[in-house]
Amino acid sequence: MNKDIYIPSTSPNQFDPDAMLSSLERIMALEPKRIYFGHYGMCEDPKEVEKQIKMWLPRFLSIGKVSFDQHHTEERLSETLFNEISEHYQLDHSEDLSNLTAFLKMDASVSSMGIIHYFAQQEKAKNSAAEK
Repeated sequence: MNKDIYIPSTSPNQFDPDAMLSSLERIMALEPKRIYFGHYGMCEDPKEVEKQIKMWLPRFLSIGKVSFDQHHTEERLSETLFNEISEHYQLDHSEDLSNLTAFLKMDASVSSMGIIHYFAQQEKAKNSAAEK
């Protein structure tokens, strides 16, 4: 596989899709030549990062909203996200991709926690506002 994969970080307690998009827009307005990721290296194609984040973020939210509304577990959402990513990039899960597969499974797990937390917080705020 010769394609870099950039998916949004939707970790628990910090995930805010609007803030993520706003930050991405501010970064891209600076016309960076490189993007350095905390813990994950560097990319010399910021426009590709932007493209993939803008593609994946709404998909993650859509999939996550369905999972949340149907009371799916974080594990089930994680599996769904991993399958979406795998199918999109046509990953065959062969031995030479085992490290990538393991990383994507771990990332999908963390992302599912953040997405469920985000929708739970949204529902809590909506219910709190309705009570007032």
